[in-house]
Amino acid sequence: MRLAWLLVLVTACACVDAQGVAHPIGTTIDQRPVAFASFDPGRLAAGANGKMVGFLSDGFIEPGPTNDISSSGFRFTYELEFRVVMVSGRGREFIGDGVRRIYFHPKGARASFNDPKTFARDQLIETDSVRLRAEYLADSVLVMKVTATELTAQPFKLDGRSIELPPGRTHEMTLIGNFRLDHGGAFLASQG
Repeated sequence: MRLAWLLVLVTACACVDAQGVAHPIGTTIDQRPVAFASFDPGRLAAGANGKMVGFLSDGFIEPGPTNDISSSGFRFTYELEFRVVMVSGRGREFIGDGVRRIYFHPKGARASFNDPKTFARDQLIETDSVRLRAEYLADSVLVMKVTATELTAQPFKLDGRSIELPPGRTHEMTLIGNFRLDHGGAFLASQG
């Protein structure tokens, strides 16, 4: 089945080059995407499937000003699969439920949007239940909120320390951007 791709730009704390290496904001490649989503082709309706892959900063584990990215780039990637469960407002709003799997790459993630399977490599450390809420506002502005609740977690070593994530923790991302017909999707920036 052919999928129509939606490109999602999440310019959180860094940008990613074509090899998947993170660079601090302020470099010349600030507009590179750090997340990529796809949906079933055709009209977005209940029952449609979607998938998103992307990078997470170290701050998702332990929030703090020095934990945004490691010197080797992003060390966490995710793969998120969901099903649209509700569409309202003539397709201007939708809700999706699914599962997100987070992977740890001790030497830095070497994932590429050209091959989404590369985001699901190395050590699986967390599986989450996910709810996505998205709304198109005026002028094709898309706002998407992702709420994830941990279902399972595996211990791992981060910078020589053993990390065990607390059970049931939640993580949220809010993304906002404009739909671009010339790119076949929406470029989004992180709002937290």
